[in-house]
Amino acid sequence: MPHEDYCYALERENHALNEKYESLRQQLSAAQAKIDELMLEYCPEEMTNEQIAEYEKHQRAVTEPKL
Repeated sequence: MPHEDYCYALERENHALNEKYESLRQQLSAAQAKIDELMLEYCPEEMTNEQIAEYEKHQRAVTEPKL
């Protein structure tokens, strides 16, 4: 395999791995958000200050649409 083809193949593989990593990272973030939401609802006294701060950091205000 010529050097250029080998480099191109590695670059494509790296790109695919990066996409897979990003997808897994997003899935993990979504799962953690759900866990935090459930903990806040059912057992807030068991949440650490760090967990609460992380949960709060990802909240955003909801605005009502103007009619």
